[in-house]
Amino acid sequence: MRRDRVLAGLLALALAIALERIRGHADWGPSEGVYALSARFVLHGGDLYGSLVGSQPPWVYLFGAGTLWIADSLDWLRFACCLLRSAQPRCS
Repeated sequence: MRRDRVLAGLLALALAIALERIRGHADWGPSEGVYALSARFVLHGGDLYGSLVGSQPPWVYLFGAGTLWIADSLDWLRFACCLLRSAQPRCS
């Protein structure tokens, strides 16, 4: 069972890397900078929905803040978001 989870995680990582290589930054637009800056604001103690106005649910900013806490770069944030997308179940 543990081996299956490790293999699934490695497959998700490989898929995330492959999609990023193949598609480049096709999923990213001008708003990525706004989300990254908002996540950095939260990381440095900003008041979510107080002094920071956002239309996304809190987990978006908290995920970004946690990701930027690990490594403060836009490429790392893109990679982490790609991993998150690959881990989400698809609706049919």
